[in-house]
Amino acid sequence: MKINEIIKKRRKDLGLTLKQVADQLGVSESLISRYESNDVKNMKVDKIAPLAKILKTTPAYLMGWEDNPTPPKPTVDTSMLTEAELAEFEKITGVNQQLFFNGVENDHDMDVFKEAVLNIILANRKDKKD
Repeated sequence: MKINEIIKKRRKDLGLTLKQVADQLGVSESLISRYESNDVKNMKVDKIAPLAKILKTTPAYLMGWEDNPTPPKPTVDTSMLTEAELAEFEKITGVNQQLFFNGVENDHDMDVFKEAVLNIILANRKDKKD
């Protein structure tokens, strides 16, 4: 499937109108229609990730590089943290999501960051015991 077909199919699968997608993307409804009809041959790169987010998928799926529109959401296992450590973990990751990710959900990058924070907390626990 071509990118225009993928965009249209995904939008319809989610029950979104052209207007809803356009409003969320901050473009005209006619531009989304032109994306879907393949009238726009070179979609601007800065539109792909936000469009993927609106369509609840990945940029790679929109580009036709992945087959699964909704890959499983990665998770970081925090079950081994104490209540105080979990509170610290949530504080650090929450603040940094706003500061560095500007509130944009990027599951992969955020999970890499969360994994690093988790490792630091666990390393600090070990240092306190030694």
